[in-house]
Amino acid sequence: MTLDPSLFTLSPLSGDDMSGDALLTEANSGSEALKLRLFNGTTFGPAHVVPGTSGGGPEWFAVDQDPSGKTFVFSERAFSPVSYDLYEVSTWTGATWTGAVNLGNAIMDNTFGVGLDSNGSGLVIGTAPAWGFPVLAPQGVSFGLKASTIAKGHATTAYGKGSPAAKGRTVTLQVERSGLWYTIATTHENGSGAFAFTIKGSAAGSHVYRAVASDLAGYVMYGYSAPRTLKVG
Repeated sequence: MTLDPSLFTLSPLSGDDMSGDALLTEANSGSEALKLRLFNGTTFGPAHVVPGTSGGGPEWFAVDQDPSGKTFVFSERAFSPVSYDLYEVSTWTGATWTGAVNLGNAIMDNTFGVGLDSNGSGLVIGTAPAWGFPVLAPQGVSFGLKASTIAKGHATTAYGKGSPAAKGRTVTLQVERSGLWYTIATTHENGSGAFAFTIKGSAAGSHVYRAVASDLAGYVMYGYSAPRTLKVG
């Protein structure tokens, strides 16, 4: 992975940290939670509490706004569910946040440098000793059936879209049998992330399918769609 050094920001032990239009501050009274403010081009907006940071320290943190405008906060706290692990949360507006992602044990680190690409993927680098915490972006996959019921011997089209889109990325069609998933067909995303499969109703009964977008090592994780049921009569 090649990271742009200009994307890195070093975070102090306490105080303020800023990346792009995102300003992270640490309250020194009350809940002592981290608070995020986003710059709108004229002023900073309202303060939004970063989830999971109330209660004070010891605490170390970093903020990074990736090139797409999404803001990521990385926090290492003594009072995390697993003490001194590094946690990641992210937001577009500060009003709603993703769930916390555990990036690993960071007990030896108290300063972090962050570099993320427009997918929110990249690396958090800790110090003393230097240690890398990979940040991989999740991948969404929509999936549907043109017809959910067909006659035996007939066919239907399964379709979907990967997000973020990546022309040429491998997508597999899987069917569930006795609780296990088996790949039965392979295709690739087009320029908008769309893909399609033809499913023939060879056997009567209910059959469950899903689409899986392959990972991009070091950048994007595997993406799994919701399962869809096809009834063949």
